[in-house]
Amino acid sequence: MAKDKYGIEWPGGNNGAWSAKRWKNTSFTMSWEETIACVAAAGWPRDKWGLAAAVMAAESGRNPFIYNTFKKGHFGVFQISRSAWPEFFGSDGMNEQWMLPWLNAQKAYAIYKAQGWKAWEGYTNGGYLAYYPIAMEAAAKFGRKLAVHPNDEKGFAASVLHKRVLPKVLSVTGAAGKIGDVAAEGVADAIAGGANATAEGVMDAGGAVQSTIADMAVTDIWRTLTTPALWMRLAYGVTGIALVVGGLYLIVQQTPVMKKSKSLAMAVIPGGKAAKGAAS
Repeated sequence: MAKDKYGIEWPGGNNGAWSAKRWKNTSFTMSWEETIACVAAAGWPRDKWGLAAAVMAAESGRNPFIYNTFKKGHFGVFQISRSAWPEFFGSDGMNEQWMLPWLNAQKAYAIYKAQGWKAWEGYTNGGYLAYYPIAMEAAAKFGRKLAVHPNDEKGFAASVLHKRVLPKVLSVTGAAGKIGDVAAEGVADAIAGGANATAEGVMDAGGAVQSTIADMAVTDIWRTLTTPALWMRLAYGVTGIALVVGGLYLIVQQTPVMKKSKSLAMAVIPGGKAAKGAAS
C-alpha cells in the first residue's frame, strides 16, 4: 500500500490502524492548565472549557503528537479526521499544523459548532467522564487566574502555551518552514487585541501564585475538616480532659484539708448544718 510523504499509509488504513502512534515517538503530556489554555486560546467559550478538556484527554491523553492511521488518520489533541476535514491538512494533504494544539482545538471548536459532541467517540462512549472532575477544577482555577488580566483570555492562554508547549512542538517539527510560520501566526492570532503575552505572564505571577496558594489552603483546610480521624482525635481529647478534671475534683473532695475547709465554711453559712449544731 502506498505511503504519503510522512510515512502514513494512505489512502485507507494499515494493520492496527486504530492503535495510537506518536509522531517521532514523542511522548509529551500537557498539564491541565496547558490543556485549558489550548481551548481558551482556540476560542471555546468558558462554559465549555472543562468538558472540552475532558474530551481532549479522552481522545489523545493530552498529547499533541498522537495520531492513528484509520482511513486517512486522526491527528492531534482532538483527533481531527483527515478524511472528514481535509482542508485542515492543507493542499499537500498533511500540513503539520495539527501538532499545534491550540489550532487543533480551534478546528475542533468549528466541528463542535457543526456537529456537537457526537463528533468524538471519547464523548459518545463516556470516556471523558474519567477526566471530567479534574478538568472542571482546572477550568475553574484558570478562570480565577484571569482576574488579574480580564478581557484578555486569549492573551493569557498564549502566555501559558509559550512556556513549554510551543517550544516542544517546534523542537519536534524542526522549527522550520511552514510549521514555524503557522505556529507564529497561530500565536499572533491568539494574542491579537490583548495585552502583551509576556507582560501578562509576569503580571500573573503575583495574582496567580496568590490564587494557587489560596486554592491549596482552602483545599487543605477542607480535607482536614472532613477527615474522620481528626474528629475522633478531638473527641478523645475532650473526653480525656473531662475525665481528668472530674477525677481531680473527686480526689480533692476527699482530702482531709478540703473536708475541714468545707466544715468551716458551713459553720458560717446561715442555715447550714454546722451552724445549727453550734446554736444548739
